[in-house]
Amino acid sequence: MTNWQEVKSSVVSWGKVGDSVEGTLIDVVVREVRDDQKGLVRKNVYEIKADGGEYHEIDSQKNPVEPPIKCEPENSYLVWGGKDIIDGGMKKIRIGQKVRIVFAEQGEPKKKGYSGFKMIKIFTSGVMDQEWLDGREINAGDM
Repeated sequence: MTNWQEVKSSVVSWGKVGDSVEGTLIDVVVREVRDDQKGLVRKNVYEIKADGGEYHEIDSQKNPVEPPIKCEPENSYLVWGGKDIIDGGMKKIRIGQKVRIVFAEQGEPKKKGYSGFKMIKIFTSGVMDQEWLDGREINAGDM
């Protein structure tokens, strides 16, 4: 008998200043999502093969939930773009390159009941993950 285990996608939620994920950028996909104010919009989703990091999920009142979720090495984590601060920094990162994404600070909310602006910073050492690049299969979509 096979023991099946659910496979969940791990979406990084920036619940608390200091949350981060670091590793190798392995994919970028564009998703169409409905925005309450803008209608249907396209957002980039960045997939990171983790070397480390941790993040906090948030509850219904947008408060961080303890304990943080550890980014397990070799597991993949998704980071949603759609904000200039993330997409602008990620434009400079190539597939296979090492990256660190950090929730650096949070501003005061403009409206009561909303969270403040989240300052997400993108870092790179410029190092390529040659082991991952050498081991990946080339798909038609990668050409």
